[in-house]
Amino acid sequence: MLEPLPDGLRKTLGPRIDRVAGEGGGFLEASAGALAGGWAASLDAFEAALAAYDADIAAWRGEGHTRALDVDALERLFALGFALEQLHQDFAALRGWIATFEAAG
Repeated sequence: MLEPLPDGLRKTLGPRIDRVAGEGGGFLEASAGALAGGWAASLDAFEAALAAYDADIAAWRGEGHTRALDVDALERLFALGFALEQLHQDFAALRGWIATFEAAG
């Protein structure tokens, strides 16, 4: 069963996670357009959203809130961070593949 983040963390990070998700979707749509139209997709908006999320996590940790989390909640928080960083790496790879495809076309 998938459990959400604790309420305090969800209230803090929810808008940031929504922005990261929206910008990630936007990047994928732009990538499809790039493949069809021959122009480059930018990761700038996604990276800005991810940086804002990372800043919120750093602030939340700096204020000592992570000490109050139980092990399960802390694992979910770290897993989310890992997943977002992996997504970033995958998007960067996709951008490179699209550039290669465009150059070959």
